[in-house]
Amino acid sequence: MKPKPKPDPSLSPKAEQATHSANWSEREHVSEQSQVAAQSLVDAAGSPEHAKHAIDVVEQSQNDSPGDASTQVSPTTIKRKNHFVKALEEFETSLETPLMSGDLTDWVTTVQGACEQVGELLRGEVQSEHAALYVTISREDPELASRVEKLRATDEQSLVDFGNVQLSLKQLLDRAQSVEQDEAKAKRLSAEVVKQALAFVISARTQETAIATWFSESFNRDSGFGD
Repeated sequence: MKPKPKPDPSLSPKAEQATHSANWSEREHVSEQSQVAAQSLVDAAGSPEHAKHAIDVVEQSQNDSPGDASTQVSPTTIKRKNHFVKALEEFETSLETPLMSGDLTDWVTTVQGACEQVGELLRGEVQSEHAALYVTISREDPELASRVEKLRATDEQSLVDFGNVQLSLKQLLDRAQSVEQDEAKAKRLSAEVVKQALAFVISARTQETAIATWFSESFNRDSGFGD
């Protein structure tokens, strides 16, 4: 097992200060390690504002965890927000609700509402939380850098896939009134959208599981260098 790094209580406050300045070199009182970690967080999050939110997510998780605040929080005690998982469940439920004859417009409207909830979280809270977790994974186990890049690429693809789901739902709603009296056609069109949307839900859940797994591995994986 690789040795655990000693906690640096000043890391989060320093990183927060650093996100408000593009000139890292001017902050001579900040250690080089803290500067690198802070810059990495900004790069991963995409902006200082998202980096600040990512820091808040991690700090809140630590504050919610029991135990001595001076002790490094283990992966098993970090509490991730479950808003996104819950939104995915509600979206899936709406998709799997049977389509009644002549009810296509109402069905699509309900599904779109659940879809928008997923989208708000996916483009906001989820991206910021993932960025914070990726920085931690890379810091704890640099050998997982390529894995982190794959996770980031999957995040980007998820945004594309979600956009396609939104577009399909919009197109279906636009056609709903003209086809909902044709029960066979309405069911065929809705089934195509359901298949596409459920594929996204499965992919999103798989990504959440993968991130949690590699986050844990970054703390526990044997790097092969011995104790």
